[in-house]
Amino acid sequence: MKLANRGSLLSPLFLIELHSSRPEELATFYQVALGVKFRETTYPYPCYLARVGSFSLMISSSIGNDGETVSESGKCTFGFLSADGDLPKGEHYFLHPKRPLGQAWPRQFASRVRDPEGNYLAFASSMEEIVGRVPPVQSYRELKDCLREYVVMKLQRSRKRSRHFIDDFLDWYEYTSGRVTFIRRDLRGYTHVVASREGLYVVNHRSYKRILRGSFFGTTVKDGAIYCFQACGPTGRNLAKAENKGRILKISLTNDRIEQVDVLAKDLDDGCHQMDFIGEDLFVVDCYNGRILQITPDVPGYRAHYPLGPLSREQANSKYHFNSIAAHPDGTLWLLLHNKNRAPSEVLVMNRNFEVLRRFPVKAGAAHNIVFTNDEFGYLIADSSGARIVTANRVLGEIGMIRPRGISLDSALCVVGDSFFCSRPFRRYVPGRVHFFDRSSWECLCSLTLPAAPTEVRRIDGKDWSISNYLMSQVNIEAGHSPAWGPGASREPHIATATA
Repeated sequence: MKLANRGSLLSPLFLIELHSSRPEELATFYQVALGVKFRETTYPYPCYLARVGSFSLMISSSIGNDGETVSESGKCTFGFLSADGDLPKGEHYFLHPKRPLGQAWPRQFASRVRDPEGNYLAFASSMEEIVGRVPPVQSYRELKDCLREYVVMKLQRSRKRSRHFIDDFLDWYEYTSGRVTFIRRDLRGYTHVVASREGLYVVNHRSYKRILRGSFFGTTVKDGAIYCFQACGPTGRNLAKAENKGRILKISLTNDRIEQVDVLAKDLDDGCHQMDFIGEDLFVVDCYNGRILQITPDVPGYRAHYPLGPLSREQANSKYHFNSIAAHPDGTLWLLLHNKNRAPSEVLVMNRNFEVLRRFPVKAGAAHNIVFTNDEFGYLIADSSGARIVTANRVLGEIGMIRPRGISLDSALCVVGDSFFCSRPFRRYVPGRVHFFDRSSWECLCSLTLPAAPTEVRRIDGKDWSISNYLMSQVNIEAGHSPAWGPGASREPHIATATA
C-alpha cells in the first residue's frame, strides 16, 4: 500500500485524533495551549474537532460508541489517505462524519492498525475523484507560498461565485415573477424525483436529468402532481435572519410530461424542510421557526402549529432542528428532531391536536426522514451522521454512504439519497449519489452519481411508502392498522391551530 501523492503542498495526513477518558478536559488544555477553537459534538460519542494547519485535530472519547470506535485512552490515531483502494487489513474504523477532514475527502470508514507503541494508523481511500480537491489555502496571505495551487483554487472558486450571482438573480426573478426560468418537460423513462439545492432532478437506475433549476428541499406527490419547496433567498444566507422567500411549486403531470408549474404558496421561510400531504392538507416543516405549517390548496395563507411551544429562531435551528414529518397508520403524527449532533436524534409522537404524546431517541445523529414499513422493521430513518439507515430494531444499508438523506420505499426497492458535505456558502454545488437497494435482501443493486446533493427522494407515480396518503391505502388493516387519515379514512383529522 502507498500513501496518496497530493503534490508538494497537500499532505496525505489529514487527521490526528487523541483518545481520552476525559476529552472535555483535554480539549480545554489544547484550546488554551494552541489557541484553536474546537467544535463540539456529542453524537455518536463526545468529540471535539479543530482545524490546525493542513490537518484536523480531534479529541474524542476513548469509550467510543461501539466496537468500531473504541480506543485506548492516551493513544493517538493518525489518519492517512491511501493511493488506492488496497487498504491494509485492520479494524473497520468509523471516521467522524464531518467533511472535509483537514484538506481531504476520506471515505466514511478506514482500516486501522496499531504500531508497536500502541498508537493507531488509519488508512482511508479518497473521494477526490468525485468531489474534487479541497483548496489548499484559506486566505490570500498564504497565496505567495502556493501560487500553483492558487490558480486552480481561484478558477474553481470564481466559477462557483459567478454561479452564486447568477443563481441569486434567477432565484429573485423567479420569486418576484411567479415563474420558472428553466424547465424540461419530458419525464419518460424516469422513476424518481430527487430534490437538491442545485435543481430538481428525475432519475432511474442508469441516468438522471435536471427538470427545474433552483434550490429545493421537501418534495411529495399527490394526484399526479409533484409538490416541492423552493428556497429563493440569497445563497449562503445568514440563517439567523428570516428571508421569507420560500415558495411551494405544484408541477402538474400528464402522460409523463410536465404540463404546468404553479405557485401553491409563497412568503415562507427559506429554511422549510420536508413536507407531506395528510388527507387534503399539506404539512410543511418550518425548521428554523420550530413549527409545522398546514396549507390547504386554493386557500390563502397557512395555519401554524408549535409542538414544543414557541421557540426562538436560535433554539429552533441550533437545538432541535425539526426536519421530517409523517403520519402513522394509528392516526398519530411523527416528527423527527435532528438535534444537530448535540444529542441523538429524537421522534415526537403527536396526536391530532399536535400535543406530544411521547418522545423517544433513535440510534441516529443529525437524522432525516421517517418512513413506515408496515413490517418487522417498523420504520426507516436516515442516520446522516452514521452514514446508514436505521430501523426500530436493526441497521440497514452500510455501504460506505456519506450523508444519507431522502428515502423512497416501495414493495421492491428502497432508494436513498446520499449527500457530500461542504461549508454552507458552497453547499449548493457539492455532488451526491442515489443508491438503489433491493428491499428483500437490502443489497445495493446500483448507485448513481449526481452533480447535486439530494435533499429528498420520491417516486414520480406517488406509489411510495414515504408518502403518508399512499401508506394509508396500503397498510395491513387486519394487523390492527386502520387508515385514520388519507384515502379510506372515515373522517378528516380535527387539528387545533395557532394563528400564523
